[in-house]
Formats: sequence, structure tokens, C-alpha cells
Amino acid sequence: MFDKLDSFNQSEINALNFETIFINHLQGRHITSTKISGNHTISRKHSREVILKSFVIKEISTVEKKYQQNNVAFFNEKFDKYYQLPTSFSSDITQSLREGYEYFYKYFINNYTNVDFSSKCLICDRENIPSHWDHIIPKSKYPLFSLIPINLIQICNICNDNKLANFDFHELLPFHPLFEDLDVSSSIEVKIDFEQLSKGLGLGLFVNFKTSRLSNLIKLYKLQDLINDRVKREIKGFMIRFLKVHDQAGLDRLLSVYDPYNVKANASPIDIATDRFITNLSLMEMENFKLDEVKGYFRLN
Repeated sequence: MFDKLDSFNQSEINALNFETIFINHLQGRHITSTKISGNHTISRKHSREVILKSFVIKEISTVEKKYQQNNVAFFNEKFDKYYQLPTSFSSDITQSLREGYEYFYKYFINNYTNVDFSSKCLICDRENIPSHWDHIIPKSKYPLFSLIPINLIQICNICNDNKLANFDFHELLPFHPLFEDLDVSSSIEVKIDFEQLSKGLGLGLFVNFKTSRLSNLIKLYKLQDLINDRVKREIKGFMIRFLKVHDQAGLDRLLSVYDPYNVKANASPIDIATDRFITNLSLMEMENFKLDEVKGYFRLN
């Protein structure tokens, strides 16, 4: 979760840039059709002509260099002037940049580079879910970043949809897998209120985030429920391993209560919590337990 891109793909993306690699590719495309297709509002030919204008290339290249030099520090309002479109940029130029991504960039990065993302999402760790190219700085709000290679990372479609165009310099700053790696295990705090836990499923479990950075990322990508479910599974696994329950009926009841994906209405949480759990481990011992195994999930995955 919130993993940095592997070294191979880091080097592949860092080797790309707008002014030379992408522009050279675009200059090699010979397009004559002026037909407007699909949901586009301009033609492929017109978009290409606009992007290749010298003042457009110069402006985007300047922004790209600042982005490369500052990495995630670029996500700061002191760089606001680089996010804003120059007054010389008409709505036609803006649209040409946005649609240029659909027309040219997707084809370019999928067919002319060696960038290869794994099946696991760098944001949430979900596996085998369709992925999308995500503009870290959203192109809908900031079209200057539509075609900058370091601004594009593949993440799963769920994280991509959850993030949408949310971005502000004060709170909801996106995670950038090319530049950073977040140690989730040291930034979460799990607390258990055992009196509440004994009263019913889902009560008494609190997952807090020690840093505002992590808290805001969880909000941006809507990952709170995912983390809660993973913590519950780890607690269930710990209890099973700790108690070493030999009675199959008791084990089945324990699983039914603490498995968030398999809750049975006839299970008795208070009976499980008292007879199978608290009697085998004093409350004092449990209160001192730091849930290393829960945090271990995030370190291992």
C-alpha cells in the first residue's frame, strides 16, 4: 500500500520527457485527416498541430523541469504559477492538450516504451483489477500536465475513480509512486476497547492515522473500509493462532464472528469474546499488546 515504483519502471519513466522523447514521436506522426471522431471536439490533426507550436512546447517543458526538480515538493501552492495556463493559451489550446493525451500519449507509452506495471495497484494493493493511467496532477483541472510523462502512473480503476480530479494544495495531495514510499506500518495505530468488543461484532476497533499525510491520502483514495477490513482479518488470524483452538465448533464460531466477509447472525460475540478469548489471555496482557501482527500485514504486502 502506497508503494514506490520499482527501480526498472522508475528509470523507464524518468528517461522519458515531453520536449524530446514525446515531441519527437509526435513529429514523426503524419496525420492528414480532419475528421472529429467519438467524443472529441477537435480532430487528431488539429491537436497535433497545436501541441507542436513552439510556444506550447516551451511552456510545457518549463513546467516539466520544475516538476522533475522538486518531485512531491512541487505539490505546493508556492508553485501555483506553474499550474496556471498562460494568458496566451486559448480554450482551443487547452482542449488540444487534453485530447492530445487520448489521441497520442496512450499509444506512445503503450507501444514505444518498456514501462510495465505489475498486476498489484501501487496505491491500495488490490490485485488483478483493471488499471488506468492516472494523471497525478489531474489534467481536467491543470491541462498543462496532460502530456508530461512523470505525471502519469498506472493504478487500479477503483483508486482512479475514487481520486477523480480531487487536488488542492492544502489537504488532498495525491500519492506519487515515482517519488515516494509511505511506511504505512509505522503510521497507523490500532486500538481495541475490549469491553465494547465483547458486546458485538465491529465494536471496539479503532484505526487511527498518526500523520495528516496518510489520513488525507486515505480520504482521497477512499481506503478507510479497506484498511478496517484488513485489520479485522489480521486480528482474527492472531486470535486463532494464539488460542490454538482444538474444538472445531468453537473455531467455527470464532471465525463467524471475526470474519468481516462471513458474519453469521446466530453467532454470540459476547460468548466468543469471553469463553474463547479473554479467558485465555488477561485483559491486561491484551491492552499491552501492540498489534505487531496487524501492522505486519502492511510491511509484508
